Amino acid sequence: MKDVVCLFEESGLSAAPWAKAGHDVYCYDILHKKQRIENHGKGRIIFMPWDARDHHQNIEIILRHFEMWQ
Repeated sequence: MKDVVCLFEESGLSAAPWAKAGHDVYCYDILHKKQRIENHGKGRIIFMPWDARDHHQNIEIILRHFEMWQ
C-alpha cells in the first residue's frame, strides 16, 4: 500500500481510517515532540515533528515521500 501524508495533523483522527485500511500514514505537526508509531488494523500512524516555517524540514518531507507522486 502507498503511504498517506497528513500535514497539520496532531490527533491522528483523520489518519485512522487510512491506517485501518492498511496504509502507513505520516502525521506531521509542530505539537509532536518526537516520532512515535501506533498500529491501527493493518497499517500504522507515524507521528512526526514538523514546523512548517522551516524550509529544510519541508524539503525533507518532500524528498521522503517523493515517490508517492511519481
